[in-house]
Amino acid sequence: MRGSHAPVICRLTTAMSLVTLVAALHVARAFGDVDWSDPESIDIYRVDAGDFLETDQYFLASEARDAYESADYEKAARYYMACLRCDISDGSSIYNLACCYGLLGRERLAALYLLRAFRAGFDDLDWVNSDPDFDPVRATPLFASLVDSLETARAEADEGAGRLSHFEGRVLLPCRLQLPEGFTGEEQDITLIVGLHGYGSNEVSFASLYERFATRDFILAAPRAPYAFAMGSYLGFSWGTWDEDDPSVGERAGEGAEEYVLDLVDALRQSYDIGEVYLMGFSQGCGFTYGIGLLNPEYFDGLICLAGRLDTSWVSVEQMRSIGDLRIFIGHGYDDRAITYDASEEAYRLLDEAGVDVTLFGYSAGHSVPEEVVQEAERWMRED
Repeated sequence: MRGSHAPVICRLTTAMSLVTLVAALHVARAFGDVDWSDPESIDIYRVDAGDFLETDQYFLASEARDAYESADYEKAARYYMACLRCDISDGSSIYNLACCYGLLGRERLAALYLLRAFRAGFDDLDWVNSDPDFDPVRATPLFASLVDSLETARAEADEGAGRLSHFEGRVLLPCRLQLPEGFTGEEQDITLIVGLHGYGSNEVSFASLYERFATRDFILAAPRAPYAFAMGSYLGFSWGTWDEDDPSVGERAGEGAEEYVLDLVDALRQSYDIGEVYLMGFSQGCGFTYGIGLLNPEYFDGLICLAGRLDTSWVSVEQMRSIGDLRIFIGHGYDDRAITYDASEEAYRLLDEAGVDVTLFGYSAGHSVPEEVVQEAERWMRED
């Protein structure tokens, strides 16, 4: 049972590594598969009964995503299935499995796993209706009927939950700071990068990009986006929120995110002797990097925009022409299926025509931030 005390294993591993400990506890024995459908039959004294707890779900999810980006949908489905074996509440992975079946033209399986994703908490049916992964099966009677049923169920659930309204309020949000080794806080003219994570991600994940830089002599500040939503058994976070009945909500959310990021820069300037400041974002965070950075060029020396879109309804071409010396680096994977490479080509064209100092770097990957693009952005930052 979970309690307030530190796990015993923390004390044991002072004398041996975790790997050594697991090896010492595990005794290889020839057992058949456990029948998980019949809990009464489970031998709780079998040392291998809980071996599923050793599963590396991050690895499985990563392999599934890589296979999907490579258009190997059968392999992706296998890895998503293996990942879900250890977490049946992961609505996003169930949805991605449904997408694999959609792309494979298996309408029955696509419908079945979309239903299961809905039951696990995935309810973004607007995305379902626009997701090209379901185009091969969208018009089939079974799939179309399921989507209609899910829309009816969502509408009934929304009606029963009461009217949705949004009100402004003051909250404290976490931000992860990655600091150079040996940092004392007294250093002068230190570079700051503020990093905005993608939709559904979080500040911890984005802060880990620090390890991909070749020379970590700057501060990386990774704030958490303000709007939480369920993604199966864990929470994802978004930089914006929307209300179909009140179009002003999206605009107000964007203004709030802009103020949030600028306040963070101001607060860090008060705490440290900050020199250059860069705003970096991936995917949805990239879209907000374009918007916040281009509308507030006096705050930043450069923008690092990775795998996202430039929204011209947020920033006009006229505003692009008035950003002064602000430099922009754009990075995007050629094989990106979530946001295709041409989105960055279009952003580059608009910015270049507006006279902006802009660089476009393409790389062989999907919707991800590999070390290659991080270090290319780092070289760009250090250019005179």
